[in-house]
Amino acid sequence: MRQSMQRFAALVLLFALVGNVRSKADDLLPQLRKNYEDCIHRTVRLQGLGSTSEAIDLAFQACQSQEQAIIERLAALGMAPATTLKALQAFKLRLRKAVQ
Repeated sequence: MRQSMQRFAALVLLFALVGNVRSKADDLLPQLRKNYEDCIHRTVRLQGLGSTSEAIDLAFQACQSQEQAIIERLAALGMAPATTLKALQAFKLRLRKAVQ
C-alpha cells in the first residue's frame, strides 16, 4: 500500500512537472521544472567533477531555491506537503539517473 502511494505521488508530480496537468494555476510548472533541471546540469558541469554522486548531491544543494519554487507552486495547487516531498524525491532520482 505504501509503495503504491509513493508511486501515485511520483506520478502526480511528474505529470505536474512535465506540464501534462493544465490549468491557469500551473502554467508556471514547466518553466520551474526546466529551471531546476538546467540548474542541476549546469552546476554539475561547472564543478568539474564529472557526473559523480558527490557532484550531483552538491548540485541539489546549490539548486535549492529552484526546488523550493516547485514546492511552493505545488502547494498553491493544493498538493499535500508529504505527497509533494515524496514525489519530488522520485523526480530527483530521475534527474540523478539522467545526469550520470
